[in-house]
Amino acid sequence: MTAESARKQTEADIQELDDKRHLNYQSMIENLESGFSLQDQLNHESFNKSILYDKSKEKARLAKRIKAVDFEKAKLLKHNIDLKSIEKLKDNAINLHQKELLQEEMKQIDDLVNSRHRVNRY
Repeated sequence: MTAESARKQTEADIQELDDKRHLNYQSMIENLESGFSLQDQLNHESFNKSILYDKSKEKARLAKRIKAVDFEKAKLLKHNIDLKSIEKLKDNAINLHQKELLQEEMKQIDDLVNSRHRVNRY
């Protein structure tokens, strides 16, 4: 699992906990409307506290995963910069090689012209 997908999954988990908490409150409201039961209210409050605890754990996990995403992005950026540097060095080496080949060709052409010129003089 990549850091980004782990971050997204943690955000989804937090949203799911928020949804559970909302449903719990809706249930508490319905319980009040149908008649007050202290035990039901205590159960709902206990469940709500467990959701809040789980949510705080997920938020801490999310913070770690965001740091992991940032670290991975920085690593990719550095790798990309290194790759660009290598490509630039490669391009420079190709250009240098082409210049050397061109100089060698020019030298051969000059030698050929000079040798023909000498033959024609005699």
